[in-house]
Amino acid sequence: LSNEVSHFGVLEDQEKSAGIALLGCKGGRVEANQVSDGNERGIWLEGSEGILVKGNDVFLIAGDKMKLRGYGIHLSGSDRNEIIANKVHKIEYIDILLASSARNVVQDNHCGPAAADGIALNGDGSVRNRILSNRIESTQWSQIYTSSGAHDNLFRDLHVTGGGWGASSNCAGGNR
Repeated sequence: LSNEVSHFGVLEDQEKSAGIALLGCKGGRVEANQVSDGNERGIWLEGSEGILVKGNDVFLIAGDKMKLRGYGIHLSGSDRNEIIANKVHKIEYIDILLASSARNVVQDNHCGPAAADGIALNGDGSVRNRILSNRIESTQWSQIYTSSGAHDNLFRDLHVTGGGWGASSNCAGGNR
C-alpha cells in the first residue's frame, strides 16, 4: 500500500500534527509513502512498538527550530521499531528523532538537508538503539546529536558530510 500525504497542518486548538501517526500501536508497517508539505511531523510513532517504517519519502515538513518543532520521522516513547531506507529531507528542525525510545534500528536512511539536526536521540529512555549505515548531509547544526541521558547506543558505518558540528553530545554518555 502506497499513499501520498500532503498539505497537512496543526489546527488552531491543537499542538500536534502528523502526516501519518501511529499512537499506541503494536506491530504494523508504514511503507512506500510520500509525506510532504506539512507541519510539525511527517511520520510519528508514539507509545508504539514493532513498527516497520520503510522506503518512505518525507520532505518539506515545516515547524520552528527555535520552538523545537518540525520533524521528518519522530519516535516518542516507542521501542523495538525499524526505521529503514527512508529519504528524509528539507525538514525544518530534525530529520529523525528518537525521544525516550529504546532498542530501535535506524538503518540505510538518507537524511538532509535539515535546518537543525540529522539524527537525534534524547531522553533517559533512549538506550540501546542501533544507528547503522545512514547517510546524513547538509545539516545546520549536528548530523548526529545525543542529549539528556541518551546512552548505550551504537553508531556504525555512517556517511556524514556538509554540516555544522558533525557528532555532538549534551549530557549523554556511554554511546559508541
